[in-house]
Amino acid sequence: MENTLNAALTGLIIAIVPILATFLANVLRLQAKKIKEENKGTQQEQLNKYIDLATGTIIDVVKAVAQTTVDTLKKNGEFTKEKQEEAFNTAKKEIVSILSEDAKKALQEAYGDVNAWLETRIEAEVKNLKKSDNQQ
Repeated sequence: MENTLNAALTGLIIAIVPILATFLANVLRLQAKKIKEENKGTQQEQLNKYIDLATGTIIDVVKAVAQTTVDTLKKNGEFTKEKQEEAFNTAKKEIVSILSEDAKKALQEAYGDVNAWLETRIEAEVKNLKKSDNQQ
């Protein structure tokens, strides 16, 4: 009888161990997935913060350059293609000087070429500013 009980327990253990192992493996996989998603969200949240910061900086600087430089040049009839490029480069230099190294690294990670991204965003904001001026 004792041998039968031992054999039955051994059979039960042999049957349960793979089930438990599979269950634990699934639980661990789910936990790992959850942790990865949480970390991903944190990185994405941080990245979004830097993108929002950079975008806000671009908007503010473009408006400031338009007010302090472009408007005066236009008023005096001196807003040539060269002056337009100077204003663009002034805005770009100002933006780059304001952005932190962490923000630049995050933008590099998100967009690759930060320089190209900045130029595109500046141009887009200049266009937005022109539209808003024309509507008033």
